[in-house]
Amino acid sequence: MEILHRIWKIIIHFGMAFAVVVIVGSVASSNTESMAKSRVRLSFSKKTYRYVGCEDKLKLKGVRSGARVKWRTSNSSIIKVLTNRKNYVWFGVKKEGEAIITATYRGKKYKCRISIKKPGLESGSGNSDPGEAGNDSGGGMPGTSDIENGGEESTTPEQNMNDTTADPSPSPSPDPTTGNGDNVDPDKPASTTSPLYVRVMDDFVTRSISDDMSEYRKMDVICRFVASFQYEAYQSDWTQMLETGSGDCYSARIVVMTLARRVGLRAAACMSYDAHGECIVKADGIIYMTTTGYEDDYYQILKMDEESFRRKATENHISISYFGY
Repeated sequence: MEILHRIWKIIIHFGMAFAVVVIVGSVASSNTESMAKSRVRLSFSKKTYRYVGCEDKLKLKGVRSGARVKWRTSNSSIIKVLTNRKNYVWFGVKKEGEAIITATYRGKKYKCRISIKKPGLESGSGNSDPGEAGNDSGGGMPGTSDIENGGEESTTPEQNMNDTTADPSPSPSPDPTTGNGDNVDPDKPASTTSPLYVRVMDDFVTRSISDDMSEYRKMDVICRFVASFQYEAYQSDWTQMLETGSGDCYSARIVVMTLARRVGLRAAACMSYDAHGECIVKADGIIYMTTTGYEDDYYQILKMDEESFRRKATENHISISYFGY
């Protein structure tokens, strides 16, 4: 009897251990599956584009590259799927309107709402009084008017944009999506026309800038135009900002500088680490600090005294002689 009792105890212990293993394994598997499902999402769920003709990439994240994903557009006359690479697609903006791109994966649908609205660029609006210290359009932002920001030096490729001998007009990049010749996506449809971002700038200058404007007014209109773009964190390609209508403070300051130079103003983007959205512009003989790219519809223009200008120029390796000092 004693031997039989010991055998039963062993069987019970093994049975309990096996049950614990099964339960733990089931819970872990369920949690893993749940976490995997929660990570599946589109790279963006809504976006507004400002110009017809641009192309963009939409990706279903959290799935393997060869996953079976079905893509469709609710209106192919507005948004057309150009290339389908299973877990991502390239699509083109055909005309103004609204459409939805749907990705279907394992029976679940993920939707992205796309809007195409051309900006209303009217040269007759905005603040043209150069006597004001600045223009805060769209809400305030923490900070002081004496421009005390500084920071570490940036080693980004755009730092050479502060070369005051450079042509104010931008050189077309080999690939408008990346802004440079590296990491070109082989699946992106090849463009047969001039880069879209150049056409966007040409269109803006033609529609919004006139010769009878003061330099301050031109600067103000440029800042308002850049502020009308949507804020997108970590989107630092200024050419893509012009094409898709969204970007961060880094790309915003480059666009301000490029457009300002394009209309004949002296401008240099501040490229130090903490110079978020800042660009120095000279208008009507006065030095201003412009700030864009923080949030939608926000921009700021502040007059700089000579001391703050020299300090900011030194921090950002900007030639003060370029601005006449």
